[in-house]
Amino acid sequence: MKRRIFLDILKEKGNFKSKIEAEEALDSVIDSIKEVLKQEEKITFSGLGTFYTADVKAREGKVPNSQETYKKEAHKTPRFRMSKSFKTMIESK
Repeated sequence: MKRRIFLDILKEKGNFKSKIEAEEALDSVIDSIKEVLKQEEKITFSGLGTFYTADVKAREGKVPNSQETYKKEAHKTPRFRMSKSFKTMIESK
């Protein structure tokens, strides 16, 4: 689904007066999640799931065509774990 279509749905469900208000609300939520993850904390939305960061170990990779190797540094990556109720709802459709 494209963002503009989602914003139409959000505008209707959230009773926003305009699509711009809905977009500002969505951007605020996304920015807030990013800030929490930058602080390496997790954030849980009941009925939806948990956003958190995970450590990825350093490893060596290979370029498929040339088989030459490269080193990928250790880093953190964002993750999302669905709640059981959300997963059940998705699987039942």
